[in-house]
Amino acid sequence: MSRIAKREILSVALAAAILLFILLFILLFILLFILLFILLFILLFILLFILLFILLFILLDVCRDAWTWIHVWLNVPERQRPTLCAADFFHFLRRRGRRRLLRARLVRREHQEEPSLGEAKFDAVPCFLVGFHLGLFSCGWNWCADRLGGCLTSLGQGKEFLVRRYKDM
Repeated sequence: MSRIAKREILSVALAAAILLFILLFILLFILLFILLFILLFILLFILLFILLFILLFILLDVCRDAWTWIHVWLNVPERQRPTLCAADFFHFLRRRGRRRLLRARLVRREHQEEPSLGEAKFDAVPCFLVGFHLGLFSCGWNWCADRLGGCLTSLGQGKEFLVRRYKDM
């Protein structure tokens, strides 16, 4: 074989090796993308399973309460059967909202000494900011309003106002 033929064979082999390397790199990238997609799908499935598990527990709790009420209604004499009325509904709300009420009372008691909205000066603060803050945190309306008022008051007076969250208590 001549030198030119050997060079041509080597150049073709080198080109084939480079092409093979590029194809392997593309194949590896595609496999990695597919693996990532499968992993994302599995994580999504796990999150969906957890969400369904939580919803199942909520549904079981509601069904248990409803079955207790139906069982009592069916097993007592007709004159003593309870009827659905506003008192039952308010009792249900009171039982469900007891933890939120206790948390709101605790927070209100801890922050009574801090500045409130009545002491704040809203000169350059738009009203929608206050409304959005009040609407965003639905458990503890007064507490959020007091915290916002205290922050705005301290900003106007040039003081530092420490904001504590539920986690910090």
